[in-house]
Amino acid sequence: MSMTDGNVGMIDLDKYVNQQIEGFRRQLLGLTLRNPLLSCSHTTGVRAQLRIVHELHDAVFAHLDQGQAFEVVPLPEARDAPDDEEDEEFEQALADYKTHSQIYKLRLRDPIKIALTQISGSR
Repeated sequence: MSMTDGNVGMIDLDKYVNQQIEGFRRQLLGLTLRNPLLSCSHTTGVRAQLRIVHELHDAVFAHLDQGQAFEVVPLPEARDAPDDEEDEEFEQALADYKTHSQIYKLRLRDPIKIALTQISGSR
């Protein structure tokens, strides 16, 4: 076996290794929706995920990379009604509307007829 034959084998091996590395790189950087890091659906109740909101991702990564700690605080519970709908003024205005509005009273009596009238009138 000559020195030239040995070099040819090394070149083929280098080419093979480089092709394999490039293939792994494409898999790691997969930008398709099959990549679970890109197509992650954030669902409530899943304990395997941590959503960080209202923070810069670069700052979070820098803290973690430097071994620094930070506090993770849960979001407050979602509210059913906005604050302005829970005050006395809103409650009184709603009660007055329900008492005096003819449209409200009509819709309470026959909501399907009103909806059909609106649909046919909008054509």
